This record gives sequence, C-alpha cells and structure tokens, in this order.
Amino acid sequence: MKKIVILLVVFVGITSVAGCAETTSVPETPEVPDVETTEIETVQELTTTPEVIEILETAENPVENTARAIAWLVPPSLDYKEIWYCCMCDVFAELDANGALIDKITGELQQRGHGGHGSPFFPRWVYDEERGLFGRAGTFAKGSAVEVFPIDEFAQRFPENINDVHVVYLADSSERFDDMMHGGEGLTPEAYKGKCALARGNVFITDFIYGNESFINGIEVSGSFTMVIDGKYGIIDEDGDVIVPFDFDDLRRIDKSSAFAKFDGKYGIISVS
Repeated sequence: MKKIVILLVVFVGITSVAGCAETTSVPETPEVPDVETTEIETVQELTTTPEVIEILETAENPVENTARAIAWLVPPSLDYKEIWYCCMCDVFAELDANGALIDKITGELQQRGHGGHGSPFFPRWVYDEERGLFGRAGTFAKGSAVEVFPIDEFAQRFPENINDVHVVYLADSSERFDDMMHGGEGLTPEAYKGKCALARGNVFITDFIYGNESFINGIEVSGSFTMVIDGKYGIIDEDGDVIVPFDFDDLRRIDKSSAFAKFDGKYGIISVS
C-alpha cells in the first residue's frame, strides 16, 4: 500500500494596523491517482512583517531570536515614554501625553485623556528568609495589615491559597510603618530586597531570580506572570517556563493573548500564546 503525506504550509502575516492575522491562500493540491490513503498535515508558521524584521535587525541592541519567537501585532514604533494601566477604569494611558488613552488594538493615542486613579497596589506575598516567615503584606487600596507566620504554618493560616501559584517577594518583615489611613501596619519600601520568586502555596517553584519590578501595571492573567531579569521583562507560566523571552524594556499585559512591549526604546503590541 502506498502512503503519500501532503504537507501544507500556511504562512501568517501580522498586520501592523488592525492587529489581526491574514492567511495566504494555498493552491489546491491536484488529485493523485492510485492512492488509497492520503494524510493531510498542516504546519502554521508565524512570521513578522519585513518592517518589524528591519526594526529588530537595525536596533541598537538587536535581539537575535525575537523576530522568530514573537509575532508583532503592532511594530515597535510607538514613541511613548511609559504606558500605565488603571485597573479601576480598565484603560491604558501614556504618561507624557497628559494621560491620553491608548487604543488596545492599534496602540494609537486617543483624543480623550485620563487623569487620576492610577493603579492600586494589591497585597503581596512576602517571605522573610532570615526569620523563616511567610505571608501577606497589604498596601495601598487593599488595607495594610502585615500577616506573616512561620512558613510551615502556611496551610493552617492560608488554607484557601495552598494550591495557588503566586509571586513571592523577599522582604524584611521587621521594616514596618504605622499606616494611620488603613488602621494597621505596612511594610516600608526599604523592606523589599529587590528579588522575587514563584511559589505554589509555600513551596517554591523557582529561586529568587526575578527583580522586584515584577510588580507592575497591567491586567492579571491567570496561569502566567510578567517578570523581570536584569532589567529585562518576559512572561513565564505556572511552572516557571518562559512564554515570552526576557528581551523587553517593558511589558504591560493587555489581555490573555496580547501585551504592550517596549523594544529598543519604543512600544509595540505582541501576541502572547
């Protein structure tokens, strides 16, 4: 019995305007006579546009693998100083344009601005290595109680979080201040040691290899985390495996499948698989 495998290769071009993918048509395969079994195998390859490839190759600090690993929905050509996210209003804005809103699909500035609010700091999981204490330290907008206990008491103290994967910040739990606004104590900025790790409950998945900047603006996406290594941003999954390489000066998650990414001083929008 003869068996012929017909390989169809589909190239996807990423448009820089609408942020959508177009699939080029594939010529219809002629019928092959005297074949009893035909198996069709489809391979889909993501490619960047020539414009993006040129930007990456001519950048001051070109990243060799970015063009192959990342699909750019909008090329890194948006000259914004910084993009921040307001979780109260679910909008992104540009700091140097009087808070002008940014379109989540095109990356372009919109006419109306957005002032105030900002992004509140949610409670952080913290680990005091010297004292063997593990727990939460609340901050602005979520109360400021410091709840740290011996690490082996985690299941007893936080039973609802025993299977959760979270970012844990290395801290000195003795560095506290009286938070009169929220009626409790908080950890001072000096309490944080500039390193964080990933843990499931109180069991560490990674070492403390990530920077403290990992606590950034952008939506929270279940199952993945935006992290920093040596000042470069990337995204990892719950096992600590890299989803987006640590090649970017900034990353702000837009949704589950895309993010604002800053490369060589300019922002674009990337696809996140």
